[in-house]
Amino acid sequence: MNTKTELLRQTDMARSCGVSLSAFQRWHVKPVEKIGRCLYYSAGDVVGNRLEAQEARLREQAESQGFDRAGRIARLKLVQAQAENQELKNAELKKEFALIALIEWVLGSVGPQIAAILESIPMKLKNRNPKLSATNIHLITREIVKCQNVAAQVNVDLD
Repeated sequence: MNTKTELLRQTDMARSCGVSLSAFQRWHVKPVEKIGRCLYYSAGDVVGNRLEAQEARLREQAESQGFDRAGRIARLKLVQAQAENQELKNAELKKEFALIALIEWVLGSVGPQIAAILESIPMKLKNRNPKLSATNIHLITREIVKCQNVAAQVNVDLD
C-alpha cells in the first residue's frame, strides 16, 4: 500500500492542483487514509477522478449534441414537407395538375361514352353500306373488341 510520503493532505493536494479547498471537496475524491482529522489523498486517485469527470462531461455533451442534431433533422424534414405542400398547392392553383379523384371521375364518365360509340360503328357501317358482307362486319367488330380490351386492361399506377 501507499506510504505517508506518497500521500498529500487535503489542503496540500488542493494547493498542488491549483484549486481552492472547497473546490477540491466538491470533486468527491475518496481519501486513501484518514489519520486523526487529516485526510490523505494519492495523486493517482485525484487524476483518475478528474479523468472520470471529464469523460462524463464529454458523454453529456455528445448526448446533448445528438439530441440537438436529431431536433435539427426533424425541423429540416418539417420545413421540406411544408415547402413541398406549398409547391403542390401552387401547381394546383396554376392548373398544372389535377387531383386523382377528379381524374377518376372524368375517366369514369368518358369511358362508357367511348364504349357506346365503338359498339355502334359496325351497325352504322352496315346501314350506310348494305353491300358489306357479314365477314367484313365481323372483322370490324373484332378489331373494335380488341381496342376495347386494350382500353380495359390499361393499368395506371398513380402511386
